[in-house]
Amino acid sequence: MDEPRKQPPPSNIPTETNPLQEPAPQPPPPAPPNPQPPQPKLIRPQSFAPEQKRTYLDRGEVRTMEKDSVRIREEEARKEQQRITELKAHRETEKERTAVERIRASALATKQQEETQKREDLKKIQDSILPPGEERRIRNLPSPPSKGKKIFVRLIVVIFFAFIALNLVLFTAWYFFFRNQAVSFEFPQIPFISQFLPQSEPPPAPSPQPTPSPAPTPPPQAPTNAIRNAINPVHTTTLQFATASDLSALLAQFLQAEQQPDFTQLRFRKTADNELVANGAEFFSIFGIDLPETTTPHFAGDSFFFSYSYARGNRFGMIIETPSPNEAKATLEQWTPQMEQTISPTLSFWAPQKTTAYTKAWRSSAQGGVEIRFQTFSLQDYGIVYALFDNYVIFASSFEATRAAIEALQSASQGSIRPTTFAALQDSNTFKPPPSLSFEQALGQILMIGIEDATLTQELQDTMRRLSPGGVLLLSKNIQNIEQLKQLTYDLQRIALEYSSLPLFIAVDQEGGAISRIEFGKEKTAQSTIEDIEQAYKVGELRAEELKFLGINLNLSPVLDSTKPSDFLFERTFQAGRLQTGQLARALLQGQKESGILSTLKHFPGYGGIAFNPEKKLAAVQEFPDISPFVFALPAKPEFLLLSNVIYANLDPDRPFPFSPKGITLGRSDLNFQGIILSDDLSQPSLLDNYSFEFIVTSPVKAGVTMIMFSKEPYAQKAYQTLLDLAQQDPFLKRSIEDSAKKILQLKKEFFFTSKPAVPLEHLSQQ
Repeated sequence: MDEPRKQPPPSNIPTETNPLQEPAPQPPPPAPPNPQPPQPKLIRPQSFAPEQKRTYLDRGEVRTMEKDSVRIREEEARKEQQRITELKAHRETEKERTAVERIRASALATKQQEETQKREDLKKIQDSILPPGEERRIRNLPSPPSKGKKIFVRLIVVIFFAFIALNLVLFTAWYFFFRNQAVSFEFPQIPFISQFLPQSEPPPAPSPQPTPSPAPTPPPQAPTNAIRNAINPVHTTTLQFATASDLSALLAQFLQAEQQPDFTQLRFRKTADNELVANGAEFFSIFGIDLPETTTPHFAGDSFFFSYSYARGNRFGMIIETPSPNEAKATLEQWTPQMEQTISPTLSFWAPQKTTAYTKAWRSSAQGGVEIRFQTFSLQDYGIVYALFDNYVIFASSFEATRAAIEALQSASQGSIRPTTFAALQDSNTFKPPPSLSFEQALGQILMIGIEDATLTQELQDTMRRLSPGGVLLLSKNIQNIEQLKQLTYDLQRIALEYSSLPLFIAVDQEGGAISRIEFGKEKTAQSTIEDIEQAYKVGELRAEELKFLGINLNLSPVLDSTKPSDFLFERTFQAGRLQTGQLARALLQGQKESGILSTLKHFPGYGGIAFNPEKKLAAVQEFPDISPFVFALPAKPEFLLLSNVIYANLDPDRPFPFSPKGITLGRSDLNFQGIILSDDLSQPSLLDNYSFEFIVTSPVKAGVTMIMFSKEPYAQKAYQTLLDLAQQDPFLKRSIEDSAKKILQLKKEFFFTSKPAVPLEHLSQQ
């Protein structure tokens, strides 16, 4: 059987030659006889026989070519993507470079412009400064005046010269015709031209008659020296008036004006005859008031008119010498029911306010054994008040003024003066600071004690006599109202002077805000709300004035602890940085000192970092606090430095700071503080629960603390006896007590007994 004849493979089937070898060139086909324009050649898929497909696929060439083609396309795509990325990056770089160049150019231009402006400003300043002795040659000439101004100026000039000419004519006429004739002119009286006249009397007019004339009647003299010396007024004021309405208006204005605390003597001069009002009866008659016939003699004696200034304002009153105190008492009792109606023409200045406290009922009280009768018009201490002491009738619009007058007269009757300052007290030779102290007196001086009562009880007098403490700490339980507090501080000072011849440091925690022991005080700004130095100074100034008026001479403030919001003392501190805290404290201290009280920095070195109350639980911290606020405040020279009852482990891990000689030495050396170092309260449970009482009492004194504080009176008495017993056996303890007492005595001499005292003790003059 013949084999089938092999056919050559189609021309479009690749041979097994090298696929990368270029195909051999083929001869071009012969041109057609009639050439036609080339037509687009349609590429149609070739069809293969199944056997051809199989052969082709078996060789794998199609798959290989597809893979190569895909790889080539991917490589080209990757290169294209890389090129695009590089192009974008280049464009971004160009943009950034352009922006940077633009910013640099703008900054350079701005800098050049600023430098140019600075040079111009400097040139202007230099041009404006002339060498010494020279003046600017060129000035801006003012615009020429308007026509109206020219006319006005000319008119003024004409009037001026006409006035001069008229005076020349008058002078010439007087010189040649009238100078030998007596000419007098009487000018109308204008009562409100001057309210306050000089004290000297006007000289009498010379008599034109050569014949002798009777001597003029001398004007009424001032009230008897006994009353004036007893009252010791801080000022004397004369009011001149023409009518009753003038006097009423003048007194109302005067009593509303600000005055110095204490008594001011008032004198009333009538413009009609230039005479002084002689007595109370004449004073009431000016207002058309007819006193009862039986009462008039008791208002006709020597009289002292006064204004009394205290926290509630100024109040009017008079003190009259009566010929018969018993008769005066009886007549005043008879007049009492009609007294308000009788003096009603004076109520515009006597008692301008009537509130719900007004009552027609009369009540009685007592001051130093003297009965005071009063009718209340207002809670602001307005009313009708009278009392009799010795041979004097006190008649006033204020209970407080009447009580102060009684006190002054009592002091005078006992043969002592009533000083307004300790300088006056020293000059009176009534009290002098002792040249030295016994050991018992020295021991009492290093104690700052708390008391249990709000009045001078017999128990308190016994404590003061036995301890003779150097200071008293007043807490809220000791403070009720203005009158009570002033009486308490006065009594404490009187007892202290009587038993030791040394005044007391009377201290209080009046920080402002939550810690304001005197709740009725007006100045209670919290430290945390003080924003600047001016406000701090004003707060200190006003606060000191209030405390001084109440008889308190030592404020345990300001607080300088560096705290965080989580600390228990945070709300009591300045909300500022350390430097600003020191500056605010210094301003507040200056305000207090210039207003006349002693001041304290506390609690050195600080209660910062303690979230609980260290009075109840003993506090111990590792790091010693930053004391820079104390350093910044010390230039104000506070007299006291109060310590914190805290253990600082990196200073002295075994002792609270007041018990540590290292701590006290640090305060003296690092701060260079030479004043009174005062412990915080040593009767706190945090100390009593952890140490023996003997250790609590003796350790601070031996460490160098000048003054130790016990806020509870029983612990103060126990501390005194403990130190008294132990000092007999411990020479070092005894010497430490004596050294501390010397430092305290020196401060008291400087503060209370100097010729120019740092503070008047107002409690001796404001009761």
